[in-house]
Amino acid sequence: LYIFLAISLIFVSGFRYGFVDTPVYRAMFDNVPTELVILKTEGFDLFKEYGFTFFMSGLRHISTNSQILLLVTSTIIIGVELFLLKKYAFDLPFSFLIFFFMEYVDSMNGIRQVMVGMLFLLTIPLIRQRRFLPYCLVILLLCTMHVSAIICLPLYFLVDKRMFHPAMLITIGIVIICYLYPPLINSLVDTLFGSDSKYATYFDEAMTGMSTMRLLVQLAPLALLVLYEVRKRLRGLQNQAEPLKYYQIFANLVILNAAFSLLAIRLVSLARLSIYVSFGNIILVPYLLYRLFNERDYRVLKILVLLAYFFFFVYQLYSYDTGHYLDSIRLIFWEESAI
Repeated sequence: LYIFLAISLIFVSGFRYGFVDTPVYRAMFDNVPTELVILKTEGFDLFKEYGFTFFMSGLRHISTNSQILLLVTSTIIIGVELFLLKKYAFDLPFSFLIFFFMEYVDSMNGIRQVMVGMLFLLTIPLIRQRRFLPYCLVILLLCTMHVSAIICLPLYFLVDKRMFHPAMLITIGIVIICYLYPPLINSLVDTLFGSDSKYATYFDEAMTGMSTMRLLVQLAPLALLVLYEVRKRLRGLQNQAEPLKYYQIFANLVILNAAFSLLAIRLVSLARLSIYVSFGNIILVPYLLYRLFNERDYRVLKILVLLAYFFFFVYQLYSYDTGHYLDSIRLIFWEESAI
């Protein structure tokens, strides 16, 4: 059943006609050179993140139909996500439904960064094993596909420490300062990517904030985590080992996801950073609910929480429909003029 669900999700995503920025990626794919000589002389000028340029050029040697780009990236994105859910989820059906309601539709938008975010999650064992050199090499490789992956380098020093470690508190402090003084965000973007980069211009132009409903949904897992940690301390169990593998890492991802979401209130583009850390929510929400409540209450709460996520899913679809994006998510088989 799980394999069937995976194939179904990949099929819909991989054979879609469009959706938000999908036409942009189709055009990029159609224009990328395949000859190595041209790629070396012109490719870097056309597409600054040359790793993705080479990736598309390699695919064009297999097929010049841009649908192959969507099919391959969808297979990577959804395949990795579901593989990690199978590997780490405490309650697989519960986590799968959270993923579907929260991230499946969004995974079809910004496919380059989403794919890089999924590949980053494969490095979690390297973080836990404290193997910085291979971790660093992987992140630098991912940066050639989407430069925002550079943020994963400092994450190495944050996510495997105890919660609210001084390094994490400093990070939270920086987030709060940026929230209170938004111009500092642009300064940080200019420092990381350069003042003349396309990302600096992108942040300058995208000055709207994340919706309040989305923020509340992103903050809810943090509230559960804080409640759970406070209860542990009140019972003197703060040093007790957690049965969930990599609990500490996932807990810190939840904290960072809430921090990035708070910044997104000021600048919605920063919500993109949650791509690298939102997986912690999917894993920890079922686990925290189970640990906080008895089994009978857990079954009831599971239904209520999934209903809440479902309503948010409908809200997302309504938002996309308002922007007339849902019309383009149709499968290519439904259009005679499809690519």
